[in-house]
Amino acid sequence: MAFQVSGKNLSLGGSLGQRARNRVQALVDRLSEREYSGHMVISREGSGFRADCTLHLGSRLHLQAEAISHDPYACVDEAVDRIGRRLQRTSAKLKSHSGPSGPAVAGTGDEMEEEDNDLTPPPSRIGDAAAMGGRRSDGDKPAARRGAAGGRSRRELELKLRSRRPKS
Repeated sequence: MAFQVSGKNLSLGGSLGQRARNRVQALVDRLSEREYSGHMVISREGSGFRADCTLHLGSRLHLQAEAISHDPYACVDEAVDRIGRRLQRTSAKLKSHSGPSGPAVAGTGDEMEEEDNDLTPPPSRIGDAAAMGGRRSDGDKPAARRGAAGGRSRRELELKLRSRRPKS
């Protein structure tokens, strides 16, 4: 649980470093049960301050965030908040991929065997595309992708219009 706060070309008071450490400690205690380490570098940038925060949780999880503000305390708070949002997203992803948390589904699986006997594919136009050498004709495109010309070239449209005109 080593979290270091340092200043780059800037001397930090004890309260700013302690505030950053306390906020990160509370964040990790609330959202994660892992050991952590990391560092925050606070530097002067133009007329404001910049905080770069890196947090290492476990052996494979590394979170980074940066914040820029005119107040160094607001800058630290914003960087810790951003790390907190990333940690929430990451922990939610890890929990959703951990598998079912409820009891196992009752059943022997015999119900599925009856339905699996019919292995005929649903009717589709896949066979048409395979017969054409894997290429799709314009008629196979969805209507939204055909455009105003219906997927036809300008030349095809002109020929179609000529064939419809009465000859005089």
